[in-house]
Amino acid sequence: MSGILDDPNEYKKNPLFEPRIYSDFSYFYLTASVCTIFLIVLCALNVFFCWCSDNRHYWKDSNTGNRWLLPLWVKLPSKQPPLDLAELEADYATPRPVYDTEVPEEFVELHKRESDL
Repeated sequence: MSGILDDPNEYKKNPLFEPRIYSDFSYFYLTASVCTIFLIVLCALNVFFCWCSDNRHYWKDSNTGNRWLLPLWVKLPSKQPPLDLAELEADYATPRPVYDTEVPEEFVELHKRESDL
């Protein structure tokens, strides 16, 4: 028989072997407590801004904030007001023609012939 099958605890005699404690969840508890403290701080800030701030109407209105991304995840489309596109339309420029009219017609014809080749 082989040496491995003779003694099932042979691996414990290795000088590099370190027994592990698998019930040590200290990192999990540390991470969970840090996330909990962060959540409590965020909730406290939200309560402060909703009830104690001069801008409480802004914080209580669900239509303020990032109107382009947030309502897709928070509110149903039927409960959302339409987006105001006036800020985008103000910077909208009229499209320019593709062909410049100041180019002589003979150059346009020559270009058409070259592209046919």
